Amino acid sequence: MTRKALLLLLLWCSSILCCGCNTVGGAAKGAADGAKKDYEEAKKADAWLQENLW
Repeated sequence: MTRKALLLLLLWCSSILCCGCNTVGGAAKGAADGAKKDYEEAKKADAWLQENLW
């Protein structure tokens, strides 16, 4: 009985962790997309500064 309960607990914890990995992957993808947008905006600002202030 104790072995079955321990096995079920282990399987349950594993399933929770696997579901969490998808969330972490989605957050990392979103952060990478946001960083790309920020980089593009920084390039635009740099080009504007070079054109107007140099």
